[in-house]
Amino acid sequence: MSVGAHAADALLPVYRRFPVTIVSGEDCELIAEDGKRYLDFVSGISVNLLGYNHPALREAIARVAETGVLHTSNFYHTAPGEELQVDFGPLGWLFDAVSRSLRPAYVFVATLSYSRHQYAEIVFDQKVPTWLALHQRACESFGGVPRRVVPDNLKAAVKKALVLDPILGEAYRRMALHYGFLISPTIPRTPRHKGKVESGVHYVKRNFWAGRQFVDSDGANQRLKTWVRDVAGTREHGQTHQA
Repeated sequence: MSVGAHAADALLPVYRRFPVTIVSGEDCELIAEDGKRYLDFVSGISVNLLGYNHPALREAIARVAETGVLHTSNFYHTAPGEELQVDFGPLGWLFDAVSRSLRPAYVFVATLSYSRHQYAEIVFDQKVPTWLALHQRACESFGGVPRRVVPDNLKAAVKKALVLDPILGEAYRRMALHYGFLISPTIPRTPRHKGKVESGVHYVKRNFWAGRQFVDSDGANQRLKTWVRDVAGTREHGQTHQA
């Protein structure tokens, strides 16, 4: 049985697979059985796991492995004011005080990557005007604009999601030019690249939303604002160990 056939039978379809069988490697290149060379676009993980990296690197890894340290999680550190991660999370049905009807609600969360302080607001759509207004209110709450904003590839932000050069929505691009921040969308289907706000969304849903009832969206947002200030904004973060 070929490697490809064995993989198809034995592996779960977690990632998209291509009909390429790697047989060797050199530095940052992987070499397929047909002789074609591929750049390793996964931060050297493929080259390193297959053992095709530089001999000096292999020796260094072997020395570290002998100490019992085999793997550590990836931690992404950013300077103050460097990065803001933004995302939506579904909440369920809520009474809209404007339309006077029940509507599916979403929570928008913006998390500063250095301090983990956040802005949160409940809305009923993810359209461009809402998206832009949320950014404006978030920056006003922080008292400034970050150097880089990291969204995912929702339609209000990205017109066409690409790995190297995504095409941004025109209104969002103009807003970034006006305020002077860089838009850095995550690579498609890689939510871990904005893990800080992903955790922030889960925290809002688990600690603020779950088990509570709200009369309408106005009341929910008033209580959410207080919760962000008095609860989320004062807790000691597990990684930074600071409030």
